[in-house]
Amino acid sequence: MCVLCVWFISVWCFLSPVFAGLGYAQPVIDAPVRVHAVDVLRLTPPPVRTRPLKAERAEEFPRLPDEPAERSVSVGTVTEGRVTGAARLPLPGQHYAVLPRQSTRHLIWATDGLIDAIIDAADEVAREFPGSILWLGNMGARHGGDILWSVSHNAGRDADIAFYTTDPFGNPVAPPDLLHYDRRGRSIEYGGYYRFDVPRNWALVRSLVHSPHVRVQYLFISEGLRSLLMEWARARGESDDTLTRAAALLNQPGGALPHDDHLHVRIYCGRFDIGGGCEDLGFVHGWIEDLSAVRDARVRQALALLRAQDAETRLRALRRIRFVQAAEHVGALRPLLNDPVPRIRQTAAASIASLGSSAQTSWLVQRWEDESDPEVRSAILRAIGQLGGTAGVSFLVAILDGPMVVTIRQKPLDLRVVAIDALAVALSPAAAEQLASMLNDDVAEVRVRALRALRLITNREGMDVCPRSSGMTGLPELSAHWSEWIEATPCGSRREWLDAGFARAGYDTGGRGVTRARALATAAGDERWWVRVNAQKELMRMSSHEPQSLLWSASDARSYWQRWVRRNAHRIRN
Repeated sequence: MCVLCVWFISVWCFLSPVFAGLGYAQPVIDAPVRVHAVDVLRLTPPPVRTRPLKAERAEEFPRLPDEPAERSVSVGTVTEGRVTGAARLPLPGQHYAVLPRQSTRHLIWATDGLIDAIIDAADEVAREFPGSILWLGNMGARHGGDILWSVSHNAGRDADIAFYTTDPFGNPVAPPDLLHYDRRGRSIEYGGYYRFDVPRNWALVRSLVHSPHVRVQYLFISEGLRSLLMEWARARGESDDTLTRAAALLNQPGGALPHDDHLHVRIYCGRFDIGGGCEDLGFVHGWIEDLSAVRDARVRQALALLRAQDAETRLRALRRIRFVQAAEHVGALRPLLNDPVPRIRQTAAASIASLGSSAQTSWLVQRWEDESDPEVRSAILRAIGQLGGTAGVSFLVAILDGPMVVTIRQKPLDLRVVAIDALAVALSPAAAEQLASMLNDDVAEVRVRALRALRLITNREGMDVCPRSSGMTGLPELSAHWSEWIEATPCGSRREWLDAGFARAGYDTGGRGVTRARALATAAGDERWWVRVNAQKELMRMSSHEPQSLLWSASDARSYWQRWVRRNAHRIRN
């Protein structure tokens, strides 16, 4: 038996480099027999989950006349942003590949700079260690936005990279998946069979630290693995500059998993991104150039172009100011509410709603009086609902006094429907009584939207009656039911109605801060749509974090928010 063991090990030592060179991971049978049940469970890939509703394609980036059309642009933050014109990781690669499980997700998109930095790093490691393959995990979706497996990776500036790995004999091998490593660099899975390859992983880090393509902000990694890398770098005599930067970039993230199974690369906004609305979060290292002047220059350029003779140029400049979120210049958008081109007036209303506050409601109300284009009037109503405020809600309620039918794209539309939807966005209890009276309206669509708005505002279902069921006769019983409830249950603030509704649904949201957020995160997956929508809207208000979770399935929304609250408790306010 001992002779057989020696023969087996000898053959294995001979064949292992061959398999590694071909890029194959070693099969489980080749690992030590002592694999614990928990390791098997951890390595079993979960079923691929997809959302029933995908986020809409990102809005086309409004490039100014001197900007190249082919450049990628990262917009917003890594947790709430998106990317337009994203670069696709070229596959197959000579010195890199995507892990099998992650390849099914097609998350191989990022900014031009990040893609170039990763390819260069893989090439550099392969030059120093011939035959090396860099295995990649999640990067981002084609148009950015939220992904199920992370709370970041939204804006094309994040990438997960598997660690370079060896077998127990030091032979390079491909990892079967993202493997967790202990402080000694041995895999927790497979009984410690796989080893963290310190020399190659340091070569990867060194390349990223000095990449000419990007400005690296973080290289997230566990403390134990960081120590292995830094000790190796010091022992081999790396320069003080390289050691200083690597020590600052390599971090175990707070409030998140320790990153002992992959290197998470995050880069700062690039020079082109800064001028397009890119926003960095977190620490800024001392060697990073301040690019705020680039943003200011692009904003000044866009403001000047608002007066351009060409309508398309004016439109792009207007949209660019919104992309950059230049709220300090919202006043410059007011004249465009009187632009001769309806599409520009429509975009101006939406942009003022995005950048302004209820103080700008009077601009929109004034424009409403003179506006004749039905699509612009519809946009003004939506904008007023988004701005909210007492004056805005009062104006929208007044719109409900009588039918206001217009034709948009050859189809009739009662603008009262738009006003009701705007009130549903404003979420003001002051509108509840008027909405209750609309349940007795002759128009079925008005009744449908009114009931929807009431359920959102009050966080209760009310009578289980189909508002379309009575044809053109109205629903006086349902209207009376809601009116009586509103009169008997006055609220000093909407939170009273919210928390009462959550309590009826079985959630205790009476606490404060993180305690309340945890209950809301659970309610975000409730089967009643108004409960889960209100829970998510409250979470967004408390965290200033607005993912596209309202478009996801209930289970995905709950899973996402529970994880987000757990990892970002410091960002929750009352």
